[in-house]
Amino acid sequence: MAHQLQYSPRTIEHSITKLFDKLKVKSRTEALLKARKHHILPLVDVQ
Repeated sequence: MAHQLQYSPRTIEHSITKLFDKLKVKSRTEALLKARKHHILPLVDVQ
C-alpha cells in the first residue's frame, strides 16, 4: 500500500495509529466494526 501511494511504510503506519487513536480502537478489526456500526462502510455481499 505504501509503495502504491508513494509513501514510506512508516508514514502509513503512523497514519493508521492516529486513526486508531481517534476511533478509540486497538485493531483494524475493531475499526472495521466501528465503521460498520456507524454506517460509514456499506455492507458488501461476498461470494
